[in-house]
Amino acid sequence: MRCDLTRTNRVDPERGHVAEYRWRGRDIGICDSARNVVAVVSSFDGPDQAWRAVTEKLFLDFDNEAVLAAACEPGSLEDNISDLVCSALWDVCGLDATPDRRHSPEWEEPRFSWTQDAHRIRASLLAAYGLDWDECADRMSFADMCGLLASLMETTSPTPFQQAVIYRGEAPEHVRKSDGAMESWRACAAHYALEDEGGEGDAMRAADAAMADMFAAARRAAGRG
Repeated sequence: MRCDLTRTNRVDPERGHVAEYRWRGRDIGICDSARNVVAVVSSFDGPDQAWRAVTEKLFLDFDNEAVLAAACEPGSLEDNISDLVCSALWDVCGLDATPDRRHSPEWEEPRFSWTQDAHRIRASLLAAYGLDWDECADRMSFADMCGLLASLMETTSPTPFQQAVIYRGEAPEHVRKSDGAMESWRACAAHYALEDEGGEGDAMRAADAAMADMFAAARRAAGRG
């Protein structure tokens, strides 16, 4: 879904932001609020159990199996639900959860983490836009939220999120040419370095890899919304 300022956003009073996703000739309600998609990613248990783990969170009509079964014809719900989940996550959110990373095969080092940078995201949204995460995370789509985060990299006023992403990347040339500046850069890079989230299961790590880095996902999702 490309950005369309003429499209009316739908907000379900209980499920938050909803995107109508066209799948095999049928419209499926995708609960794509920023908060919900982060929860979906966190609960993604892998290709074999993905539909059981995320269906309830991702689909508006999760309790109406007939709706999902009809959307998955021809074939059984279990045979096709993973395809529906992966297609919806990519087309609506810019997240590649396919086992073979067919949408984003190039590996990119992670530049931010929704969990480790949660406090930076909250503080930066408030400082830059006056937005409280808890007030907007359910009403704003994941794609729009990612667009805001990506836009933080373009602002002249530094924010905690912007600084973390910058120092997790390569030092600019003028810094590399100065020993003193490079020493300072390394200290900041060490401070902002992401910890290895080794507690994740194999399937979750595979899902993370499939989505490439979340900053790249943010840039991709910014073009969806």
